Amino acid sequence: MISRSWKMGVTLMVLAAVFFAQSCFQAAPSQPARASHNASVAFPPVWVSETTHAVYRVQIGGGVLRAEQVNTPPEVAKQGAYVRTEAHKAGDKWVGRSQVYAKITLAPGGKSQQSNWCHLEANIEFLTLTPERITGRSEAPLQMDISKCRILKKEWKDFVWIPAK
Repeated sequence: MISRSWKMGVTLMVLAAVFFAQSCFQAAPSQPARASHNASVAFPPVWVSETTHAVYRVQIGGGVLRAEQVNTPPEVAKQGAYVRTEAHKAGDKWVGRSQVYAKITLAPGGKSQQSNWCHLEANIEFLTLTPERITGRSEAPLQMDISKCRILKKEWKDFVWIPAK
């Protein structure tokens, strides 16, 4: 069992923006998510996480928001790594799940490094959608059994995405 003292390896970056988002979110006052069902034209197609620098292709249409990480490192993309998210409009936010397949490398408190390719899921909520900013929060693991690819304890982490330039 791995505790909070674990250290993520380079290949874990595939998970970063959605699943292991850092908690450096400073929310600016904004309007609730009000993207219409046809908002895919009004919103930029490519977004960058201010938190992790992961890049996402975002599509919104028919009451569904889809995001897929597009800057997966080539060496892990060849192994099939991905981060894909789908959320549906629920009141003033978008609620959904992120599907992740990545090589997770952990080194708990100076102990030997452990790695495993894991399929993981996380709940996600998009709270604000404007053409300049997407904010939300996602579940992130606090404890994990890397050998079984099981998350033992989770917490919610905030994230901010801005349009790619």
